[in-house]
Order: sequence, then structure tokens, then C-alpha cells
Amino acid sequence: MNALVTATFLLLLQRGFADSLQASKRVLYREPDSVPVHAFGGHIFVANRAGGSVTGIDPETLAIVAQYQLPDDGEPMYFGWSRDPPELWVGDRRNNRLVILKLSGRKLIPDGFLDTPAGLFHTMNTQDGNVKYPIVWNTCDIANVTVVYDLTTRRKLAEIPRPPIVAELGGVPHDVTANKDYGFVTYIKNSDGAGYVASYDARTFELVKVIKVLFDPHVAIRGSTKLAVAAQGGEVLLLSIPNLEQLESDREQPSPHGTIISLDLKYLYVTNIAEEGENALVSYSISTLRRLNCPSITTSNPIPHNPKTTLDGSKIFITHSGSTSDVCSAFNIGKDGCPLPATEKIIRTGLNPFGICVLPRSVTRPVCRVRRRLRFRLW
Repeated sequence: MNALVTATFLLLLQRGFADSLQASKRVLYREPDSVPVHAFGGHIFVANRAGGSVTGIDPETLAIVAQYQLPDDGEPMYFGWSRDPPELWVGDRRNNRLVILKLSGRKLIPDGFLDTPAGLFHTMNTQDGNVKYPIVWNTCDIANVTVVYDLTTRRKLAEIPRPPIVAELGGVPHDVTANKDYGFVTYIKNSDGAGYVASYDARTFELVKVIKVLFDPHVAIRGSTKLAVAAQGGEVLLLSIPNLEQLESDREQPSPHGTIISLDLKYLYVTNIAEEGENALVSYSISTLRRLNCPSITTSNPIPHNPKTTLDGSKIFITHSGSTSDVCSAFNIGKDGCPLPATEKIIRTGLNPFGICVLPRSVTRPVCRVRRRLRFRLW
């Protein structure tokens, strides 16, 4: 009997020690968890030009989750952003500067300014998520230059003058976009009534090519896609890179203006800005410029200006600009890439919604959580 009790005790002792040792191992060798740095990944941000504010929208609930008022009566126009460090750069035309906001938790934290030449208008960072050191391009239509900054060091890289032909015609820089290899700038208000598009080397910032198009051109590119041009004079183009040779053309859209390429590199969306909301958005294949067989989109509000799709491509948001406007619209997108007319939702953001962007998913930082260690006790 005593031998049986002793054997049982020793077995329990061995199992208890093993369990205690295993629990200790879980503490010593557990991999740390990672958490997002901020809560704004995938959120839509709108620059309210006349309201002087920036509005953040949750793309799922359409709730307003952030509101930031620019200091010194600022005039927000368009955005750049950095994923790491997580920052939102807001172009302030009135004060000739970029306002830098750090993204932390659920807060937009002011983190300084970068002075720009006079007349800051469009701002756009490299449209390629695989670039390690992205840069941000900014057009300035009073100083008549395009200024480029490094998003990680905040250092100015270049100040690009107008092409000679544009300077002769008195044109000014307007829209801008870029991939990792080239930047593209449009020029408007030329004395010949035309628009011009120029390509620049993204390393040397030297002019590669300049071409003439219809008036008021806007541009879009993403990664390795062709360059899309939406000229309000009545033409949508696909151009080769970097020599800007015409590949495809569509002249059926009456007033093409704001343009965006979906993140899956399949679709091109272009607004009709001057049709009072009728046929407000046209959808194309980005590879062929073939119009998708989509139902017509008519918005409840006029002046559909700039579109932006969500990260997963399930929704598209449109700013409605104008001195008395304070709304953006949102539509669901079907699996065929077509926005769905019956799904329109209205979001009130601030006076004269202008530029719009979608933030990338947040970077994460490791957080080590230590479990309470189990102890084996004999009593």
C-alpha cells in the first residue's frame, strides 16, 4: 500500500513539474503580437477647400471618424501620404505649404510644415505601393513650377520649371501623378486654348516628352499601367510611357475631369464635371479603354469632381465641389467593376469638398504581452 501511494505521488510530481515547465516555456518563447499604429487604414480623407478642414470617413459605416481644422485659415486642396512613417500630407494653398499630420491611434497629430512655392494646387505621391522611398509631387501655378519632396526625409528633391513651349504660351502647371520611374504634369491656361501633358524622369527630374491635348487635362497612373488622360475638352486617352504616344482615345464623354485607376489595375473611372450630375461617372477597362457595360450614374448633387475607390474596390467615393457644396457621394461597386446607381449614399464633410485620398493599411508595431507564469506547488 505504501509503495502504491509513493508511486502515485511521484507520478503527480512529475506531471506537475512538466506542466509548470511547459507554462514557463510559453512565457519565455511566445512570439510578440503586432498591432496597427493607427486606426485610419483604408479610410477615405476629403479636403474641404472652403471649410479649411480635413474629414476622415470610415468606408464601411460611412461615419465621420476624424475632423481636423487647418491652422492660419488654411485652404486644403489635395493629399500625399506616407505609410511608414504613417503620415498624411495636406496641401495648403493659402499659406503655400504642406501640413504634415502624424497618424496615431485615432488621432491626427500636427507634425510641422513644408514651405512650397506660391500657388500650391495638386499634390500626389508615387502611385506604386512597392516603392521603398516614395516621393510627393506638387504643382504650384503662381510660381509656375512643380516641386518634389522625399516623403521619408522631408527633403526637397527638385523644382521643375515649365517646358519651353508651355512657358511661351503662358501656361501653368496643374494636375500631377507619378509611378516609380516617371512623373507626369499637366499644363492649362495656355494661350492657344489647348492643354499639355509632360513626362519627367523621376530620378533626374529632366523633361522626357511634352504633347498637346484638349484643354484642362487631368492624369492618372498606378504601378505599371498606361497613363490615363481625362481632358475636359472632351477626350479620354491612354498614352505610352514615357514617350506619351497615343494608344487609345474616347471622345464620347462630354466633360471628363477627375480620374482614378482601381487598385487591382483593372478599371479606370472618370467623372463628367460639367453635366450637373447626369452621367456623372464613366467606367473603362484600363488596358483597352473599352467602356464597361455599366448602368448610367446620376448623382443627387452637381459638380462630381474627384473619385476614389476603396482599397478592396467595393465602393467609390466622389467629391462634389462648389462654393456652396458640402457633400460627397458613395456608390457600391459590383463584381464587374460597375458602380451601382441604387446604392448612392450622401456624406456631409465640409464646405467645397475638393481633393480625396484613401490611406493604405496601417503599419504594425510589435507588442509583447507576458502571461502570468504557472507555479507548481507541493502543498
